[in-house]
Amino acid sequence: MEDASGVDLGWFWHGWFYGTQHVDISIDRVTQYRLDTLNPDVEKAHARQEHESRPRNQTELRNQGMTRRIEEKPGLKDFYDSYDEFAVTPSDENEYVEFLEKLTPNEKSLLKTNKLFYMVEFENVGGVVMPLPVRITYADNTKADIYLAPEIWRYDTRRASRLFISDQPILSWELDPQLEIADTNRGNNHYPRQPEERSFRLKKPELDIPLNPMQKARKGAEPEARE
Repeated sequence: MEDASGVDLGWFWHGWFYGTQHVDISIDRVTQYRLDTLNPDVEKAHARQEHESRPRNQTELRNQGMTRRIEEKPGLKDFYDSYDEFAVTPSDENEYVEFLEKLTPNEKSLLKTNKLFYMVEFENVGGVVMPLPVRITYADNTKADIYLAPEIWRYDTRRASRLFISDQPILSWELDPQLEIADTNRGNNHYPRQPEERSFRLKKPELDIPLNPMQKARKGAEPEARE
């Protein structure tokens, strides 16, 4: 096959002929990226929103509503008491103008994109390389099936990644939804992970409670019952 195709296929066949590995591929990690436009009006507004929506720690919650020393003595205030790190300054605007002047028209149009970027990382836990059938579920509950060729493992048979670009948020990812690649462990085929389903039985407690050593000794010293 290599002679006919002129392509090195050792990375694909090695696991099939020279080992006892199996198929177990995991969706290891998904990272969502957003385009940093460098536009201060956009980026600082986004940073402010993230700051305001972050979880509050216990110190902030307990001190909420308390009178601070700086409120009792305004003379203690300095520059940073009125400084707003998320406010757009003239220097920010000048830097952005200089940045735009260096871009081509196509690059400027990319800054206006509303697409979402997802980097999906796969781990070849079992060792045998296979194509990757992936099912994506979008925010509007529509689904799309995408097939990634086994060449994704060509340069690294243990880990691989793929960038997906979407017009809307993606809710979940599923690997091998139609059981095509004989994956032996489906517990790592979903992202986010799904709970494992197991069963349990109701069982009555044992009536025969085991005797402790003292009880056994006393029982052995008792005379046998006579009729």
